[in-house]
Amino acid sequence: MERMNTQYNEIPSKRSIELARQYSAEHQRAQRTALPPLLPEDKSLPKVEEWAQMNREFVQNDEVLPEEVVQKIIAGFLMSGDLKNKYPAGSRFLVTALGISDNAYKLTLDEIDAGKHIKFLQLDERNRVIRGFGQNINPSYVGHLLPKNIQNFVFTVPAYEKPGQYDITPQDRENILREVKPILSKLQILLNQY
Repeated sequence: MERMNTQYNEIPSKRSIELARQYSAEHQRAQRTALPPLLPEDKSLPKVEEWAQMNREFVQNDEVLPEEVVQKIIAGFLMSGDLKNKYPAGSRFLVTALGISDNAYKLTLDEIDAGKHIKFLQLDERNRVIRGFGQNINPSYVGHLLPKNIQNFVFTVPAYEKPGQYDITPQDRENILREVKPILSKLQILLNQY
C-alpha cells in the first residue's frame, strides 16, 4: 500500500496520545477488575475530528481505511474457516478504527496494511466489549469512550444456514457481508471527512 505520510511526525500529537491512553487504560482496567468504570458524559467524549486525527497520526497515513484494506477485510470474511467461531449468530459487533495496540502503542506497518487497526468489537447485552481489542478477561467499556456517532456503527450477525461449526455456506458469507459492508463504507466515509 502506498503511504501518504508526508505531514506526520514520528510522535503523535499530545491529544492523540491522550485519547490512545484512555482506550488502553480502560482495556487495562477491565483486565484487573470486573467493576464498571465511571463512564464519561456524552459532552466529554472525544469529537469525531479528534478520533479521526488520532487514527491518522497512529496509522501515519492520510487515508486510515483505504480501499485495499477494505478488500482485505472482505476477503477475510470470504475465506475464513472459523467464521462461526469469530462471529457467532445473533452477536453484535461495533466496527471502528483504533490505530493502536491494547497498550496504546503504534501498530506495525504490516499490521496496518493487514487491517489490524480496524476493530470488530463484540458487544454484550450492556454494550460492553467482550472481544476484539486485546485479550478480554472481563468486559470493557472501550466502545463507550468512542465518539457518540461511532458507537452506532454496529451490526448483528445473521443466523447461519447449517448448525455445524464449520458448515459455512456461500449464502452465510453473503449474509454477513450484507451487514458488514455498509458499516465499513460509513466508517470509510467518516474517516475521510476529517
